[in-house]
Amino acid sequence: MGSIYGTTENLDMQIATYNRLIDVKPADNVYRLNGLIDLAGKYEEKQDWKNAVRIYEIIKTSNGTKEYVDFAVNRIPTIMQAYPDVFKTAAPEPKK
Repeated sequence: MGSIYGTTENLDMQIATYNRLIDVKPADNVYRLNGLIDLAGKYEEKQDWKNAVRIYEIIKTSNGTKEYVDFAVNRIPTIMQAYPDVFKTAAPEPKK
């Protein structure tokens, strides 16, 4: 369904549709993982790096096929190294 929205160039609808896969069981379902890879790619298209990494983390812990997991494991540090400012955590404010 998400790929159908792709033909109309509606990126937000694609993302909303693919996000429904996050809760699909079993976690290692190949169709779920394929859709999640697409979802992470859509977030990358939008340059939403935090959400892309969040989805890759879900894939990484899915116990899915090695190809999907390995791709996610390798993609996470690539994104984080390319956009380090996005992943910096704010320093806590000093107590008064």
